[in-house]
Amino acid sequence: MNRQASHGGEASEQRGTRERRNQKLRTRAALLDGARAVLARGEALSVTAAAREAGISKATAYRYFSDARVLSASAGLPMTVPPYEEIVDGIDRPRDRVIAVSDYLIGVALDYEAAMRQHVARSLDAWLVSGGKQGARRAAARVALLEAAIEDLSIDPDQAERLLHALAATTVTETLIALRDVMGADDARVRATVRDITCALLDRFAPE
Repeated sequence: MNRQASHGGEASEQRGTRERRNQKLRTRAALLDGARAVLARGEALSVTAAAREAGISKATAYRYFSDARVLSASAGLPMTVPPYEEIVDGIDRPRDRVIAVSDYLIGVALDYEAAMRQHVARSLDAWLVSGGKQGARRAAARVALLEAAIEDLSIDPDQAERLLHALAATTVTETLIALRDVMGADDARVRATVRDITCALLDRFAPE
């Protein structure tokens, strides 16, 4: 296989990966819309009810939301996650795209702090109900954005996976809670700290 064919295959695979990722985001959005419709009618919300409303199978729905309380909290979040391409529009360097996604994610946690804290609380409730055996699935959109950004780095798959896990732990609401409640950080300090951690992780896993 020549180099041109190889690059063509890689590009095709990348497009396929992004389309699958976008399809997952569309499915998740449809479930949230279904949940909102159920709630708007004053009916009891369940994962099954939201799936039925959205025309999605129960088995598929449970891969996105395993607990109705987390689904309800997610449906109540007052924002819509933009496509990855919109977040990184005009940013050429792959490293800077990762930073832009990290900035965006922690920014969402700050802008909607009360709702995001409630979302975390419902996830913890689900964990308690399960006897500590299983946490509620959440944050699919966050992971998809990080995956897209890391994919642009073109690094070794093992390193990419380790970086994904590290960034996911850095940009969640729990990080905001730790910085705010434990360290007393204000918004600017939270943003700066997460940016520092993100840059340090990039230096570790994708050095220039």
